[in-house]
Amino acid sequence: MERLIYILIVAVIYALLWTNKKTLEKLFLEKETPILLHILEREEVSEFSSKRVTRGLLVMGLSLLSLALNQSTFVSLSWIVIAILMIKWPALVLKQLYQKRLNQLKIEFPIWLRQLQILLQHNTVVQSLRLSQSHAPQLFKVALRDLVAQLELSPHDLLLYTSFLQEYQSIEVQRAMKLLYRYNRVGSQDATRQLARLIQATTKWLRDQRFNQQSTTISLVGWWGMLPLLGVGGLFLVMMVQTIMTLLERR
Repeated sequence: MERLIYILIVAVIYALLWTNKKTLEKLFLEKETPILLHILEREEVSEFSSKRVTRGLLVMGLSLLSLALNQSTFVSLSWIVIAILMIKWPALVLKQLYQKRLNQLKIEFPIWLRQLQILLQHNTVVQSLRLSQSHAPQLFKVALRDLVAQLELSPHDLLLYTSFLQEYQSIEVQRAMKLLYRYNRVGSQDATRQLARLIQATTKWLRDQRFNQQSTTISLVGWWGMLPLLGVGGLFLVMMVQTIMTLLERR
């Protein structure tokens, strides 16, 4: 009888969770998720939140089912933990995708900037940006097209330069766009100096990115190289424990 009352209480709580599904969506919504959805061009925030909370509640229903089948409390709690992980997991995937795209941007943007510098030797900044659209990376081709359209109307607006790819919050991109703005604003006698600064900044950026990528690769290879050693060490510990247990049994 007590177990039946317990199951009814859990069922009522579960029903209340479904009733307050919108509240749960707001509760589990991370601060950066709307921004990441916009950057990655995914579904709307409401749709994203609704899907993951629905999946979580369905998994949580298995907790109620395990109670009805007279399974242990540990099993029921395990289903609840899995349900919470099901709700949080899509946000973690979004962060990983964003980080991957940010790393891609840090490699592709300076390469595109190098090509832009060649165009700047015989064209204005706006003309160079327009010509560079054909070989711009797919990652920011649309954003570049919008930037060119806006600069043709207002070529000396600093905000247009600094707002380019600002969703990635990359200091290097912001610095490069400010240099482009200065190059666009200065006179012909100072243009060479500004272009030299831009080339110097891009060269350093490319060098740092290649170094970071190489360091990451070496670290991953190092960890994979440690796996056989860890496996042998674990096997040695198991054998030692078995040997000790055998000696104790003989006594």
